[in-house]
Amino acid sequence: MNFQKIKLFAFALAIGLGINIFNCDGQIPYKPNNNIVKGGQYKDLILPMPVNKKLTSKNIWGGDNVLPRNVDNGVEGKKWAYWGGNPMLGKDSKYHVAIARWKEETGHWGWPKSEIAHAVSKNPTGPYKVTGTIIPNGHNPEVIQLNNGNYILHISGAKVYTSKKLKGPWQLLGKLKIDERGFKGLTHLETNLTGVERKDGSFLFFTKRGDVMISDSGILGPFKIVSAHNYSRYTGYPEDPVIWKSRYQYHVIYNHAIEKKSVYMRSLDGIHWTSEPGVAYDKTVFRYTDGTKNTWVKFERPKVIQDKYGRATYLTLGVIDVEKHLDLGNDNHNSKQVVLPLETERLVNILNTDPITPETKEIKIIIKAEKGFNPLKDIDINSLRLGSSSTVNYGGGAKVLRSESKNNDLIIIFDWQGEKISDTDYDLKLLGKKKDNSILFAYALLPGFTADPSSLVTLPVKIEKNKIVTAVDNFGLKKSSPCKLLIYKNYDQKREKIKEFDVPSINPYGEIKFEVPVRDIKNVEYEAVIMNPKIKLNLWNKVDDSNYTAVYKGEWKEDKEGKDIYMGSERVSSQPGNAAIFFFTGIQARCYGHLSKEMGSCDVFIDNNYIETIDCYFSVNLHNFVLYQTKNLPYGLHKLELRVTGKHYKRAKKAPVAIDAFSYR
Repeated sequence: MNFQKIKLFAFALAIGLGINIFNCDGQIPYKPNNNIVKGGQYKDLILPMPVNKKLTSKNIWGGDNVLPRNVDNGVEGKKWAYWGGNPMLGKDSKYHVAIARWKEETGHWGWPKSEIAHAVSKNPTGPYKVTGTIIPNGHNPEVIQLNNGNYILHISGAKVYTSKKLKGPWQLLGKLKIDERGFKGLTHLETNLTGVERKDGSFLFFTKRGDVMISDSGILGPFKIVSAHNYSRYTGYPEDPVIWKSRYQYHVIYNHAIEKKSVYMRSLDGIHWTSEPGVAYDKTVFRYTDGTKNTWVKFERPKVIQDKYGRATYLTLGVIDVEKHLDLGNDNHNSKQVVLPLETERLVNILNTDPITPETKEIKIIIKAEKGFNPLKDIDINSLRLGSSSTVNYGGGAKVLRSESKNNDLIIIFDWQGEKISDTDYDLKLLGKKKDNSILFAYALLPGFTADPSSLVTLPVKIEKNKIVTAVDNFGLKKSSPCKLLIYKNYDQKREKIKEFDVPSINPYGEIKFEVPVRDIKNVEYEAVIMNPKIKLNLWNKVDDSNYTAVYKGEWKEDKEGKDIYMGSERVSSQPGNAAIFFFTGIQARCYGHLSKEMGSCDVFIDNNYIETIDCYFSVNLHNFVLYQTKNLPYGLHKLELRVTGKHYKRAKKAPVAIDAFSYR
């Protein structure tokens, strides 16, 4: 046993004896999210709704928590319940939305019999006039404008309609075809979809459960799954993603329905994603410029309105004033769509042409002037910070050295000495404030990176006739650079590299297959990893629940019955206070386990600090799924603890939690 194992074993033993090791030995407790600065999380960008009509409480539905309000914001009615939809500026200079609706008298659970209606407004926030039904049966609509100027409308069930006008008429094209390509644990592939058309006419769609699929054969596909399980965790019932693309990057917002939390993610290629800190929205964002607040109970189905640069300028949400099961119909409760203005990202470019390295001394950027925004007059220059979003979101980043003007644009030079960027950064974030104290933010692509890059993915490893079979595909829009493919064998808590391949350049949508003879099949997992020579490889090290780095408080039973359980068994407990504790040396960790309708919740602690409560209830039965993923932590020894609550999402009975594995990097 090496020194690291001895050290971890000693810490684990100390926990077993009830000794608080994180108040000694120089370990600094982790304090999550308490130093995110203004503008560091997406919800900070949501602005108060202007009071362009007197707020009222008379003759409108809703509890006191959503009164008074502006009934002309978004889409609202008395006879109909409204839900979702993405308003879009049409060729007639009006805003059109295809929105789900159903009769209010059926209550919120009348949504399975919903239809799609059309509404139109001169302004993005409303008032919207409903013109009628455009699709008699359908739910969760989204409209996408095509490169040729026409439109498609897709709904749950993966049905796709087309029209030359946003108001219709809409003609049924057919249903999406989806090729799962060997990815495991895929569910809900035809509901709550969201997508974009790429520059080359291909389509990139994001699924309800966080999978990415791409079709280069038209809107009906076949769509090929290219990356799976992109959410940071699957507890809390994640769903309702919305994807959009701005100048060079993709964005996704989704919510955890049970926990009423939301997440914002970014990606350069739309395939590989990074979660940003904090929340995308919560119940505090519904407010007016006069200080009035509406506290909606549920907020789902996020969508955005975009400008000509692709920037999100408004956020729309489906909201309801009570828990869904309390909206029974023919009562004072209902749902509607709201439209909230957003702080607009500024147009910023980095003027440096050489790659940014630790030797870089200065970074020069240009902030472009726009209608209604004069960077020479509007910006509080001394407030600006520039750097990796993981640094700037917490108040760090490079400071301003000097500035100069170029026509109406502002050029700023930052002192870069001592600043760092991570291996996964493809851009820098600019954050500060304007002279009116509002947020100023922007993202700028780093030198050496390009919009719509190549994007290599691997197929899940299959074992066929004592051979590992996998493939490398390029689902980006540019030809890839040569790289290497590494094949690893995971067994007995170890990772062993068994083969290394040279991967030549691959054209967009090209594929190269690889095979490796193997002998071991039982209690062994194989993985294929692409190694980019420009990026330092930082693999997730996965360990079984039986590893010495995992300690269990209380009684945990062993379960071997589930499908796809990691290394054949998992630990299960329903006793409140029982805990699974994982020690790791690194910057991040995950816990894997069982999600199902019978599972309960647990409290999460990192380095003895309570983080949040997560719920393992899920509509389908899944093993070996990510229950929790920590944020990036300072490098060092850390403790991840999941403490059983015994509580169930819907029922009063005592409910279990199942722990299957851990991983860290």
